[in-house]
Amino acid sequence: MKVIEKIIEAEGGDRVVFPFEFFPPKTEDGVDNLFERMKRMVIHNSSFCDITWGAGGSTADLTLEISNRMQNMVCVETMMHLTCTNMPLFCGENANSYPVGVPRLLRHRRS
Repeated sequence: MKVIEKIIEAEGGDRVVFPFEFFPPKTEDGVDNLFERMKRMVIHNSSFCDITWGAGGSTADLTLEISNRMQNMVCVETMMHLTCTNMPLFCGENANSYPVGVPRLLRHRRS
């Protein structure tokens, strides 16, 4: 189910929609800690999970790894988001070509 469909469905049922947002950790220990916590966070029944794609794609590989694991192993609807600040207009186009089973990518630009 698409994230927007979850939001529309929740509005009709008078339910609260909330995601978890994760920023890729800077250390290996941080990554291990995040993966351990993901499993525990599932019990809170968030609507979806949003993983930040670092500025300029700096955390692209780690974002994809986290997103893949969240979507396919923890089984929580997952979306990646890429902030295209100070990037060319085509920023993030290659992100849709990664075969990780996470078909959602939100790109947002600020002037």
